[in-house]
Amino acid sequence: MTKTYLLCLSISLLLGTALAAQDINVPQTHHPLITKRTASWCPKCGGYGWELFRNLLNDNSNEALVLAAHYGGSAYENAVSTDLVAELGGFGQPLFFLNTTDLGVTSSNIDQVRQDAQGQVDQINAEFPTAQTGLLAYPDAMAEELVIRTKTRFFEETAQEVHLAVYLIQPSFIGTQSGQSSDAEHKNLLRMAVGGNTFGESLGDAFPEGEEVEREYSVSYSDLQSAGFDELSSLGDSSLIVGAVLWTGESGNRSVLNTNHVRETTLTRVQSPASVQAFELFPLPAADQVTVRLELEEAWPQAQLQLVDAQGRLLRQVFQGELPNGMQTFELHRADLPAGQYWLRLTDGARVAVRALVFR
Repeated sequence: MTKTYLLCLSISLLLGTALAAQDINVPQTHHPLITKRTASWCPKCGGYGWELFRNLLNDNSNEALVLAAHYGGSAYENAVSTDLVAELGGFGQPLFFLNTTDLGVTSSNIDQVRQDAQGQVDQINAEFPTAQTGLLAYPDAMAEELVIRTKTRFFEETAQEVHLAVYLIQPSFIGTQSGQSSDAEHKNLLRMAVGGNTFGESLGDAFPEGEEVEREYSVSYSDLQSAGFDELSSLGDSSLIVGAVLWTGESGNRSVLNTNHVRETTLTRVQSPASVQAFELFPLPAADQVTVRLELEEAWPQAQLQLVDAQGRLLRQVFQGELPNGMQTFELHRADLPAGQYWLRLTDGARVAVRALVFR
């Protein structure tokens, strides 16, 4: 068994006990979509278009969803980028759009466009959102797929059909670009639409204030590779961007209601609660018995220390009750458990910390 597979397996098992149950935060933000219509064979795309795209990304990476959509025989053309470019319209390349509005970029006005775009993004950010989508994405190596969970919350009543589209975007990619080189670093390359529908699925056509709509999607590792995500061993380490766009309107007349984006994550990148100062297991791997060393900054009145299997199923309640602050230790006996990897989960229903253990 390779180290890469063991790492992915560990990621998957950890997520089974924590991320799958983690609530999804829906921020009350209003973010636009910035799209560069581009092609790998286009020298202008690798010239003034290259400079402007990097500046727009640097200016707005936290306040907008910024992506490059390749089309027209580009080495990185795909179905979603072609569909998006067709919807946005226009002729030639590079073209830049803020939501669905062409910014009118030429080789002589990129500084002014950059400044104007920043002002428009700031204005949109300040507007109250009708709706927003929260995202949580993580790899499940056991199933060999990327899992994406969404929660869309409507902050005000609306009576229009809303579609949710989920996109996978490669934040950094080395490849050819006319006007640059054969090993240029491409940024925020649009690779695929989850589910295969560029403009997503309908969430409905009327929503009261406060309504929430949840969805869960999965993308197989083979589909990720086919889309151009080759380094699957880095999944879980913020190696890709998951973008959500809420679309309204019909084909040829669509509007962007809101966008959001996150990086995929693993439990190793989700910090344990601040009150857990130490959570250690030894020896590892273990033959028959594991000592658990736990130190809490504050008491947990309704704590549970649980042994779970690869699917997150409870095998044994090691402790249940109030855990005082300070240091305490527990002894976990193997009993009749077969050799393999397990997880020790500390939770009080709202907080969770997880550690891996192996019986050899």
